[in-house]
Amino acid sequence: MKETATLLRRIGDAIKKECPKDIGFILLTFNFYEKEGRANYISTACREDAIKFLRETAFRLEHKQD
Repeated sequence: MKETATLLRRIGDAIKKECPKDIGFILLTFNFYEKEGRANYISTACREDAIKFLRETAFRLEHKQD
């Protein structure tokens, strides 16, 4: 888990460095082989905004609007 957190921070830092200041991001990782697991994430958004964007994205994916 610590290795995943370190990797996410490194990737997140690289994304932040390349993105304009008005672009936010959420990065999710998960293990393909776990039937029930949890995703790890980092985000530049506050928790409430991240949840809002994830719900909107899930809706679009479920309704094939991607």
